[in-house]
Amino acid sequence: MQKETKFKERRSKGKMKNNLEEVNFLENNTIRERGITLIALVVTIIVLLILASISISVILGDNGLIEMAKEAGRKTNEAVEKEQGDIANLTNDLKDFIDGEKTLVQMFRDGELQVGDYINYESPDEGSYTAKADKTGMTRVNEDVKGLGITDQTFSVENNDLHWRILGIDEATGGLKLISGRPIKSDRVETANDPYFYMYGANACEYGMTELDNIAGIFKNEYAQEIRSVTIDDINEAVGITEDKIKDVNFFGGMQYGEKYTLTEQYTPESWLNGRKKTTVEGKVDGYGYSLDVDGGEGIVKVEDKTLLDMLFGNTEYPRDEHNVQYSDGACYWLASKRVRVIPNQYAVFGLGLVYTDVYEGYDEEYGEFRFESQSVKAIEDMFFSTGNLSYCKGFAVRPVVILKSDLTAKDLQKIDSIEEETWKYGKPEAEPEPTPTPTGSPGLPPEA
Repeated sequence: MQKETKFKERRSKGKMKNNLEEVNFLENNTIRERGITLIALVVTIIVLLILASISISVILGDNGLIEMAKEAGRKTNEAVEKEQGDIANLTNDLKDFIDGEKTLVQMFRDGELQVGDYINYESPDEGSYTAKADKTGMTRVNEDVKGLGITDQTFSVENNDLHWRILGIDEATGGLKLISGRPIKSDRVETANDPYFYMYGANACEYGMTELDNIAGIFKNEYAQEIRSVTIDDINEAVGITEDKIKDVNFFGGMQYGEKYTLTEQYTPESWLNGRKKTTVEGKVDGYGYSLDVDGGEGIVKVEDKTLLDMLFGNTEYPRDEHNVQYSDGACYWLASKRVRVIPNQYAVFGLGLVYTDVYEGYDEEYGEFRFESQSVKAIEDMFFSTGNLSYCKGFAVRPVVILKSDLTAKDLQKIDSIEEETWKYGKPEAEPEPTPTPTGSPGLPPEA
């Protein structure tokens, strides 16, 4: 009996021991599992943070998805334009084959027509356009500073006997491109002896391109698929300037073409006109300028086609006198291209383009005077500063470009004899009763204070 009792006690103790060991084992396993779970959670969070950082960089970085998408969009647009040009060229070739009549485009490609040749494209019998002062900024000029009394500016077909010359093939459409032999004169030349088109500051930057195109548009006839004011791209195509060459010839200081910029608490032309509200001014620098010559040289674009140079730069004097006051002495002309250049960490400058012959007074042995000339193109002529303290009023000529329909042949338009174009010689303007030493346009006004 005693043995049986002792056996039961031992068995009971053994079970208790086993139970305790099992409990300890379960508790230890639970603690270990909880520890592993916590570590896994921390590791997971770290991995997610790393992935999030990588994702943000991939999406928003300089080479991120958004920038890549923008670049893809730009290349797509370029491809579409090229394809349209190729289609137009194919259409021309088919027409030549079917009709046995060469198109003007094919004649140009075959050398039967040359850059600079005159074509008998005729202006419409009538037509005019009036650029309103609230668009050009001339209303503000006459309110803000001492003005010229210029408000609305009208251009009429009747007052402009234009002749048209071949500039080349338009890359976007494949059509033959013509440029007027000389720019358009304002109707004011009849009364004020002043042919220029004046624009001022932020208004010029915002509305100038449209106004230039509207003025050029009065010369559209049945043979034109497009007519507009000449642009920086037209000039670049003609003289062979491509995107990859711009940095090599750009004579502007400050930030280089293509660089990104951000300026806080300043103005864009739009924000200035919209209640003068300060904003963040940012983007990529696309303003540049370059000089051209038949001989070329370091930083100079070499253009061997003297006919092309004479056509684009003839009679475009833009001299500087001893006080560095600028005025137009010839027919230098606007480019309907809006651009911006930037002085690092200081300000951005907005404006439209300009073609001109820059005349510096330097000593010339032959003429016994100080004189130096440089044929130049600016993708931007300074008009408005992002700091809001400078705006310029400037007057230059308007020069239209026509893109002919691509299926035109010599039955429609023909080459004609060369014409001696009229020389613009309007000279230095009459001095104001109280002249200002501040640099101005032609003849121009002082900048906004």
